[in-house]
Amino acid sequence: MPKSPPVHISTVLALLAIALPAFAQAPRARATARLVTQVLPASNRADSIRVLTFDPAVQPAPVAVGGGPVPRSLDLVAPSPNPARFFVRLGFALPRAARVSLEVLDLQGRRVRTLVSGPLAAERYAFGWDLRDAAGREVAPGLYLIRLSDGGGSITRRIAVIR
Repeated sequence: MPKSPPVHISTVLALLAIALPAFAQAPRARATARLVTQVLPASNRADSIRVLTFDPAVQPAPVAVGGGPVPRSLDLVAPSPNPARFFVRLGFALPRAARVSLEVLDLQGRRVRTLVSGPLAAERYAFGWDLRDAAGREVAPGLYLIRLSDGGGSITRRIAVIR
């Protein structure tokens, strides 16, 4: 089988930028990191590319993602995507080590699921919700609240679930 000619790296990155967001929206996606395995010198061309899949938000526990100084206050990033069909990425930041609770509530304030409960260090974190309740059933379409509490305060964001 003949070897394919090298492809300009900017072409590859442009294609990845188009394809990866769509892949990330697919059911049960685990998506979006990329690795260029070899770039040919002086030509700025790649002869082989591997797309790896990793998303810290789909890990079984919150993953510290760093990315800058420790925040000055508790922060809960807007859920993404919103509205959500299969999965929601959540990001939060803690200004100090604390016992943290990240919960999903219905509009009546009833707990649907506790996503995180326990001590965490001061850091930025990524986590995800698979749109299932505490019993493992898919939640009904509608509006839900995501509440982050650290003992000193709390932040709440809305998320719409569609099917």
